Amino acid sequence: MLVLRRRAQEAIVFDGGLVVTLVDVVDHHAWLSFAAPSVPVPVVVAPLAVTAERACVGVRHPVEIHRADGTTTVRTGDPAEGDDAVLLLNPALGEHIAFDGIELEVSSIDQGRVVLSARIAEMRSAVGVSVFSVSGSEVKIGIAAPDDVRVYREEVWLAMRSANQQAAAWSASDLESLAGAPLSGARQEREAR
Repeated sequence: MLVLRRRAQEAIVFDGGLVVTLVDVVDHHAWLSFAAPSVPVPVVVAPLAVTAERACVGVRHPVEIHRADGTTTVRTGDPAEGDDAVLLLNPALGEHIAFDGIELEVSSIDQGRVVLSARIAEMRSAVGVSVFSVSGSEVKIGIAAPDDVRVYREEVWLAMRSANQQAAAWSASDLESLAGAPLSGARQEREAR
């Protein structure tokens, strides 16, 4: 399992478009935002262990809730609208919480940590996310991802994206300037023969 340290508003980016951001720490509990292209409104949750078989998952900005066949479906509102309501769910191990565009499953509860497996349409496999520890404003987040899903700290992902965009922004005139460049000494000797 990969463990990354994050502070408020720092994110983890997964291949496939899933972004998990540490929103904030309240009363020694980490609130995580799950966002992706298929998720119209980011889902903000706080996973907490209650027993070895049950979790407590806080959900910010709930608007509507339905429960059927072991799955709780929650529609959340836009956090920008200022609604600070919190819904506390008590899912058992293996139960699912479905949101618009993303599904979270309580995949394990171990040593007081809840692992939420997140599944979105853009990714073939689910990834596990858990809060390892909270120390002041710093949170250690555990990540369990299959080998085909790369995981990045957001700042590294942004630097790579910027470098790739710069590398892709060449033009034909860049090649013309190379054509007129002086030859190296060894290359001049070969061409002189």
